[in-house]
Amino acid sequence: MKRRLTIGFFVNEIDGDFQTLFWTSIRKAAQKLDVNLIAFEGRILFNTDNISVEHNIVYKLADASRLDGLIIATGTLINKVSHDYFMEYIKAFEGIPKVSIYENIPGVPSILVDNKKGMKSLVDHLVNHHKYRKIGFLKGPLSNDESNERYNAYLEVLEENGIEVDEKIIFNGNFQSETGWETAEYLIKNNIKIDALVCANDEMAVGAIKYFRSMNLDYKENFVVCGFDNAHNSAIITPSLTTVMQPLDMISEKAIELLLEEINGTEVSEVIKLPTSTVIRESCGCEAVVNRSSTFSDYYIRAISNFKVHENLQTYSLDTLFDLLTTALKKLYIKSCFIIRYQEGPVTVKSDIPDFSELMYAYYNNERSDYEDIPFKTRMLVPDVFIPYDRQFTYLVKPLFFNNEHYGFVCFEVDNDDVINFELLRGQISNTLKGALMLLEKERMSEQLREQERMSTLGQLLISIANNIKSYIMAIAGSTVALNSLIDEYTKSITDKSVTIDDHHEIAEEMSSWIERIDGNLRYMTSVLDQINDQYSKFTTRNMDGFSVNDLIDSIKNHIRKFEILNMQKINIKVETDPQLRISGEIINLLQVIDNILVNAAYANIENNADTIDIRIEHMKGCILISLKDYGVGIPKAIKSSIFKKMVTTRGKNATGIGLMLSYSTIKGRFGGDLYFNSETGLGTTFYIKLFL
Repeated sequence: MKRRLTIGFFVNEIDGDFQTLFWTSIRKAAQKLDVNLIAFEGRILFNTDNISVEHNIVYKLADASRLDGLIIATGTLINKVSHDYFMEYIKAFEGIPKVSIYENIPGVPSILVDNKKGMKSLVDHLVNHHKYRKIGFLKGPLSNDESNERYNAYLEVLEENGIEVDEKIIFNGNFQSETGWETAEYLIKNNIKIDALVCANDEMAVGAIKYFRSMNLDYKENFVVCGFDNAHNSAIITPSLTTVMQPLDMISEKAIELLLEEINGTEVSEVIKLPTSTVIRESCGCEAVVNRSSTFSDYYIRAISNFKVHENLQTYSLDTLFDLLTTALKKLYIKSCFIIRYQEGPVTVKSDIPDFSELMYAYYNNERSDYEDIPFKTRMLVPDVFIPYDRQFTYLVKPLFFNNEHYGFVCFEVDNDDVINFELLRGQISNTLKGALMLLEKERMSEQLREQERMSTLGQLLISIANNIKSYIMAIAGSTVALNSLIDEYTKSITDKSVTIDDHHEIAEEMSSWIERIDGNLRYMTSVLDQINDQYSKFTTRNMDGFSVNDLIDSIKNHIRKFEILNMQKINIKVETDPQLRISGEIINLLQVIDNILVNAAYANIENNADTIDIRIEHMKGCILISLKDYGVGIPKAIKSSIFKKMVTTRGKNATGIGLMLSYSTIKGRFGGDLYFNSETGLGTTFYIKLFL
């Protein structure tokens, strides 16, 4: 079975006055000729007047890896750039057979329309049928060949009929409706009388009519406006617009046929020019019967329906968006939709397209697909599994961006005449992606900072432990040197008859003293390692649900009973928050910290003849604050700054000094919180554990 060819289509937009009809004709021609169509809707090239330039990035996605050929609606793209610049721009697509529409591109087969004949016929109708003499002209972009051809046709008719050209009623435009409005406004405000205004396209003509109507002027007595294109609104506006019709169906079919011949290696004509014809309606002063109601109401109903769906897509959760989007796609009768994210992004419109992307969401053949979260080559547009081989398809590709940050693109399957919903869906998906990715990035950065803090805290802890243990190892090393010296001395004394029994006992006692020192140092290091092992052996489990304040209070009360020294203390617990408030993390890790602080508090109290410890749990802004206050001797000023950094203790050989270091590491590393204290000599110490919610 012969493979169905896939062609690309560059167009500025599909939702517009003329563009809607043009897009529909291209899509239907592709269906008729049984070729797949992938449209890239990228707006006018390099239009830096507004954000539309950001849409240009979508053209970079076109590639021979997915496309057999490319049709470029050149006339809709180059209103802001020169021909030379455009020729340089399309070099990026040299490996793809191409056809240009509306502009003659050297080396590229081009489909043109006879703008001159159609415009001359229109202006001649005004001059010879209506006897108008003072006819103004609103031009299109100066870089657009079609616009210039229409203007020259206007000049030729004036010259052929002996009408002098009046530069005061010739205006520069840009094919946009606002220039039509502004020109009409200028004419009225400056009291410039003309018989008719001819516009280089319908969109500008409609803009002028809207201004005149806003001033409550009667078109039959006060203004005559004509256009060119026979766009959608030309038939439904009041008065209906006299214009020039382009043979859109013929243009579209001929462009595809020409491209197919080129793909197959057939020699093709470099330029094909198709005819235009005048459409006489009301705006020139003629009588015409136009059926507006059905077309207008259908257009209006679709817009209202779409707006409600758009409202229902507002969220900043990707999972929620995808669920809502699935519902919306069904309601809008959109058959397939794919959301693709660049793996290396975001990028800017001037950047190269990343080589690989990830399929974030797939809705295919009217149902959500599980085939998501997979990487693929970006210029393939979608994974091969979503390319139908048993039927013709039309895909529409649009960029996903926020301001100048581009995250990827969305691809819709189009199988009806709707053109309104795609841009609204694209915009909402872009906004949600921005919000969701910002949240993900914030979480990633926060986790990265927490990890850096954990590593920093762990690093400080390990350095301090290593330095402390090193000092004990050096002490052991010193003891072994002394022992070796005593062994040598004792060995020599064995044959020395002058050494008495008392001398032997003295040497043995000295050796025992050094062995006791070694043993004490070893016991200390064993205790340190046991505490480290005990502290971190429980870190391998994670309770994602966390625990409540009530759980913590019950656990503290149970743990107090396990320590004899704590049973000798009066421990008060005051709760100033909702007992059901939940705290993230492992409760056993927090209890180890609290146990260590409470035991230290009890020893400090005993030294100061006190027996009370106050525990307070309160809910402050965004956090839980646990304070543990004793009434002991306080922490000496000399060790305050190093209590969390070094293994320091006020309890002599009865403690290692590692407990508070491990506690600090736990609160910082496991809970992302903070541990600090306030202490006054003779008045006691309060430790504060801050846990962020």
